[in-house]
Amino acid sequence: MEHAFTETIKGVLRRHFGAQADEVFERSLLLQYLNLKTRAASRGSKSRSSFANLYALYVLVEDFLAGKFDKKGNYAKYEGAVFTKLFQRQRQLPFGGKLQNHAFNDRLNGEFRKFFPTCEFTPIVRDVQTTRYWINLNLLRVRIGKRTFDLAAAVIAIVDEYIKAKTTAFDAFLQTCLKLKSLTASAPADAEAFSCTSGSSSASVRMGHHPDCNCHSSARAQMAFRSSSTSSRFSPSSEAFALRTSSYSCTRWLLTTAVHSPSRKRRNTSNEAPSRDRKAA
Repeated sequence: MEHAFTETIKGVLRRHFGAQADEVFERSLLLQYLNLKTRAASRGSKSRSSFANLYALYVLVEDFLAGKFDKKGNYAKYEGAVFTKLFQRQRQLPFGGKLQNHAFNDRLNGEFRKFFPTCEFTPIVRDVQTTRYWINLNLLRVRIGKRTFDLAAAVIAIVDEYIKAKTTAFDAFLQTCLKLKSLTASAPADAEAFSCTSGSSSASVRMGHHPDCNCHSSARAQMAFRSSSTSSRFSPSSEAFALRTSSYSCTRWLLTTAVHSPSRKRRNTSNEAPSRDRKAA
């Protein structure tokens, strides 16, 4: 299955493998898995970004390269990567601050088995007793004829390109929010028109769940926005920081609130009866 980001993947492979790139792509189930998991690159923020599984692969391949096993060839003797280091590393990556350990346990392997039920291998090899982890070399290498191609550097480059794509989309969305905030203060009607055109023409303003999202950060972001809405000391940089550290679901609230006209009547959402009904009673 090909999608918009597939061409980026193939471009990375051409840089690494030249004329063999297309055949490497077709023969590697690991690359096919990456292709499936990066569909969200051009779908806006509403689609799942799949950072957890991608980053589990990323940090394991990164550990493989750090040990120079792509050159040494003695990975079978390696004692394995320590889980705590892998876990900390994934949280240092963009959008990875709140990721948990599920992908390292069996979520990634289970999904891989679902996509490729006839494959006898899974990407992550682990020792439950020692909590040591390895990337499966049977999937990290592809043999074509008499040549064996190591995919480690290409996997890192593909995920890096995906991070760039998602960061660009989020930055574009962030700028849209800031522009809406500015327009709301000066021209509410223009803000409403801008929100309609942005929502229909730009994938970056579609809302969804951000991997860093939790209810506490959402509440803090909403409170910060409410207070800044009535304050003349609004700072674009501080608002940008608040948006970056909050979730996409928080910014869904932000976007709908930012274009809310002060003159528009709010819908009564309380359980109390309208005043005319109370008088009649």
